[in-house]
Amino acid sequence: MKNTTFDIQSGKITETTISDAPPTDAEALANLRSRRNVLLAETDYLALADNTLTDAMKTYRQALRDLPANTAEPSKSNLSNKA
Repeated sequence: MKNTTFDIQSGKITETTISDAPPTDAEALANLRSRRNVLLAETDYLALADNTLTDAMKTYRQALRDLPANTAEPSKSNLSNKA
């Protein structure tokens, strides 16, 4: 598959080939960490001093913070289960 980008400042058009290969371990870990950080940020407001976290939310946030150490295959990790 080809991807075409246009640099508006230079007027240069660049064409790159996108691989259909699965992500490398390093890419999978980077993707996992990035998604984990987004999910933690989405629930940060719940951890403010004037709010009491439920036990389920505490467990969920701790599991996110434990990533990627608690997963064997980062490319197959399911992070969609919010508490």
